[in-house]
Amino acid sequence: METELKLRFEHKDLLMSVVDEQWFKEILLPDDSGVLHLRNRYFDTKDFKFRLRNAVVRVREVEDDAFIHTVKTSAGHADGLHQRFEWNCECNLDEFDPAFFLGQASLGSDPVTILESVLEPALHDELICLFETVFTRTHMIGGYGNSIFEIALDYGDIIVGKKKEPICEMEIELLEGDVRDIIAVGEMVQSHCRCSKENMSKYSRAIVMLEAESEE
Repeated sequence: METELKLRFEHKDLLMSVVDEQWFKEILLPDDSGVLHLRNRYFDTKDFKFRLRNAVVRVREVEDDAFIHTVKTSAGHADGLHQRFEWNCECNLDEFDPAFFLGQASLGSDPVTILESVLEPALHDELICLFETVFTRTHMIGGYGNSIFEIALDYGDIIVGKKKEPICEMEIELLEGDVRDIIAVGEMVQSHCRCSKENMSKYSRAIVMLEAESEE
């Protein structure tokens, strides 16, 4: 299960200034950090079979014509903390194929029965791209208490049709340890920076935009 804390910032300069703060540097580990330019497309059936099952189906374009296909199902969120079941598959296909994914996904420790309940009803359906996100991610590894986590600083856009909304957020994803440690780190960030807990995922924000567009 993926567990992460999300914090929203008002603009890019506020977000990126965090990396220069001494208190922030003190929680970083001497590990690889880097910058990624990501394009993500989100798919569903015409009758929203995935959405009705609280699932997100995403194709992420990475370097060298490679793609990471992901399925996530929500396990709840509160106070900026998000928990999800997640399955991934890296391949060279730019379109999502439920049958292929079921055969190739790295299932990890999350229950395959949940994945099957999401994808099997759509095995014979046409999938459409609902919207996309395009953003730059600066990522690094941190440690606090007894926990290790990845910190991602994301800025860019959610794109739904001709409309855009900005992405400007920090994600703190627990890799190992105690969820209370990333909550404490989030409180530390909030005490030093102008930011707020974000209960909506990028996908959820895009759905709100999509619904508003359909009502116009």
